[in-house]
Amino acid sequence: MAERARQKLLLTGFGAFGALTDNPSGRILPALEAALRERHGAGFTITAHRLDVHFGAIDACSPETYDVVISLGVDAKTASIRVETHAGNHFVDLQGNARAIDETQLAPLITGKPLPQLPSRAGDWTVTPGSAGSAGTFVCNQTYYTLCRIAGTDGYFIHIPNILRASDAAFVQALTGVISELLAGRSLRD
Repeated sequence: MAERARQKLLLTGFGAFGALTDNPSGRILPALEAALRERHGAGFTITAHRLDVHFGAIDACSPETYDVVISLGVDAKTASIRVETHAGNHFVDLQGNARAIDETQLAPLITGKPLPQLPSRAGDWTVTPGSAGSAGTFVCNQTYYTLCRIAGTDGYFIHIPNILRASDAAFVQALTGVISELLAGRSLRD
């Protein structure tokens, strides 16, 4: 039997943004990459990138060259791990100017990849699926919208709480479990 080729996994988070000078979505990337490499290293080549917070930041990583992309962003209003399910074709910049992400696309909302059954808890955190509009209207939504539009790439966006640095290790362990469920559910679809 032929050995299955290693798939390419891109993991992203964001750097500082406004008052969020120590953005946990970017801060935990090295530890999360190491945990995922330990758990899934035989099946995936894993690359992590911390993105600047601006429209189109994900494009610099060439997400279309990966089999799976998992992007993280912070939602300071949540205490849960939220796996987004929809992205809107709209972007509102910091000055309040709104525009379509893709002027050629008429659909105002697109649905991401089907999610497997996720645990309701991971460590100390509740795990929830997103809803229409929960991805927001800024860079997180634009990133997920881009990932949803890439044929041949399974893209996921996970909003995380603004965790304290002291919680990083426990959070990485919990998030590794959630991501492992996404990857396992993905292999069931293949």
